[in-house]
Amino acid sequence: MVFTNESTTLGGPANVQLFINGRGVGEVHLERQTRARFSTECMDVGMDNRAPVSPKYRDLMPFKFTGRIEHVTFEFDLVNANRELTPAERLEQHVRMD
Repeated sequence: MVFTNESTTLGGPANVQLFINGRGVGEVHLERQTRARFSTECMDVGMDNRAPVSPKYRDLMPFKFTGRIEHVTFEFDLVNANRELTPAERLEQHVRMD
């Protein structure tokens, strides 16, 4: 999966691409993102232990994949991740997340 922010604004637009075996299988443009970070979900591979897509599937959890997964790669864009925020930027970020 490739997640690309299209703005430096928190909650701004983004593009998400999904790849299987190096081949693009899906892409979506997000006009807005959730500005806060909250979730008990994680990057499950091979099964989903948390939330089904519909309550109708709740009794079928953990949705185990019965095939063979040979490789999973998570790549993160760290262009701005290591940049230290100024105190004003940190305050603005916290205000926007509330």
